[in-house]
This record gives sequence, C-alpha cells and structure tokens, in this order.
Amino acid sequence: MTALDFCMVFALPITLLLVGIFWRIKPPKWKKSKFAYCTPLSCSCQEAWDLAHKKCSHLWIRMGGTLLLFVFILLKLWKFQVDSSILLWILIGEMILFCCSAFLIDLVLKISFDHHS
Repeated sequence: MTALDFCMVFALPITLLLVGIFWRIKPPKWKKSKFAYCTPLSCSCQEAWDLAHKKCSHLWIRMGGTLLLFVFILLKLWKFQVDSSILLWILIGEMILFCCSAFLIDLVLKISFDHHS
C-alpha cells in the first residue's frame, strides 16, 4: 500500500469529519457561501438552510468518524497490505455513503418543509 493509496482511502472520511466540525462551529451564511450544502430544498428559506447545515454537520461528523475508524480497522486487519481492487471497493463504498447523505438531508428537509411546497 503506497502513501497515495493511504491518502486516497482516508481523504473522504477526514474531509467529512472536518467539514462537519467546521459547520457545527460556524455554519455557512444563507446563500452567501460558496462552501455550503446547496440544493433547491436547502436554499428555499433560511430555516431550511439552517436545518440542512445542522443535520448535515451531525451526519458528516458521525459518518466521517465511523468511516475513519472502519477503514483503519479494516486496513489494520490486513496489515496494510491491500490489493488495489480492494482499495477501489473501499473508495466506492465511501462515495456511495457520501451520496446517500445528500438524499438523507433532502429527505429530512422535504419532511420538515413539505407544507412550503
């Protein structure tokens, strides 16, 4: 396992964890931030924006921490001697979870703000 492989596998979990912590401490300003969770539902009103970033930060902190721990344990079990195809599957799994988080946040917004539609 090369240093590049190591960085690639841990990049998303660390990013999720850091962005989640950052957004919990200082959520982005409504429609003024380039670095924000922007979907039609989250941009519909200030309350939706605030709820989206609150839920997203909670979810990403949990998801990032869990993925970080899971990947580290998995790689430790294999003594960091992992085939590139397995690393690819780990990356695919991380990306699927990341994409699912967007659907979950939008689902929460749809349930919470359905009466605005």
